[in-house]
Amino acid sequence: MSEASTKTDVRLAMPDAKDRAQVERWTSHRLRDDPALSWVCGGLAVLMLMLVIGTTGKWYLGLLALGAAAVVFWRLYLPVTYELDARGLRQTVWKFGRFVPWKQVDRAELSQHGVLLLPQAGNELFARLRSIHVPCSDRLVTIQRIIEVQAPWAATWARDEQSVG
Repeated sequence: MSEASTKTDVRLAMPDAKDRAQVERWTSHRLRDDPALSWVCGGLAVLMLMLVIGTTGKWYLGLLALGAAAVVFWRLYLPVTYELDARGLRQTVWKFGRFVPWKQVDRAELSQHGVLLLPQAGNELFARLRSIHVPCSDRLVTIQRIIEVQAPWAATWARDEQSVG
């Protein structure tokens, strides 16, 4: 047998780590995905700027208010990359990222446009504040399957279906 065929056989016998662990990666950009939302956000920004400048008479306070709104609503206008794998969820914006391992996810709920991951917290309010909304309406079935395999205790939709059926 030639040397090339034995290398191929060895490679087929030992699958790569990427083959064993499913990694789902996508980028969500809310303003690009929903053009109506981009018009509403632009209109609200102009309205807020006019209101602040009109009531205070100071243009720099209007820019400060716009800056504060930009800090609060950054997920609307910046593209966010999500990555789900066997270890957990990674949320990345530019070079900044947040990683939540599956063992820290207390509950996963279906929302209108995706899945809401709620980490462990002392009460419901803190859990909602620390939650991560994962917009995945086009790949919802795949994301549900990954959550059911990696964190079956968190999949609230599985418990709801079992209690009804």
